[in-house]
Amino acid sequence: MVITSIDLGSLDQKMDLQVSPDDLKVDPESGLSDAQAQERLESIGPNELPKKKKNKFMQYMSFFMNPLAYIMELAAILAISLTAIGGYTPDYPDFIGIVF
Repeated sequence: MVITSIDLGSLDQKMDLQVSPDDLKVDPESGLSDAQAQERLESIGPNELPKKKKNKFMQYMSFFMNPLAYIMELAAILAISLTAIGGYTPDYPDFIGIVF
């Protein structure tokens, strides 16, 4: 088995590699011994990507950044505008409920 590339996903990078089991100094049939695995863990570190911190406020605000939210806000503004133009008293509680 030869690995030809690694997709780093969230890092938006791709590395081209030509790695074989001989390069990694491992027998593909038996794998690493416990001692070799422990040695590599200490010298190289764990095989994991760093966790990216998420801003809770921006994550919350992202729920309002979609087409459905824009359509509902536009509908609320149109409804209150048309009732005001028609000479009727606008229904402010409904407007506030839709927008917020």
